[in-house]
Amino acid sequence: MLTGRAVEGEASRPWAFVRIERGLFTEIEVLAAGTWLIQGFGVDPDWLDKGVERLLLDEAVRRANVAGLSGVSTIIGRTAQDLIAWFEDEGFAARAECGGAYGCVAAPVTWVLLVRETLH
Repeated sequence: MLTGRAVEGEASRPWAFVRIERGLFTEIEVLAAGTWLIQGFGVDPDWLDKGVERLLLDEAVRRANVAGLSGVSTIIGRTAQDLIAWFEDEGFAARAECGGAYGCVAAPVTWVLLVRETLH
């Protein structure tokens, strides 16, 4: 499963790491402007490590390129270290952090914005 959307606005360059100590999830999303934001990325456990993850990521990159965007991004809770490490292994870099609650998540969570620039 892959869901996402283009984040409106101009990409800020040069990229610099931003830390928002307390704020809303939407504040970190604004920093993804000009990228295709991966909002949902899931693989059935029976299909893990069979190349499906790569196919989904390649599709996200294709969508970013077709839309003329500067890259692909995703926002992940800091506690999901394995997932963050996988995206970093795929060329993503942490660009921002934001501490705060989101939706049904009542406890504060540190959200990490990961970005991978694409080649057009």
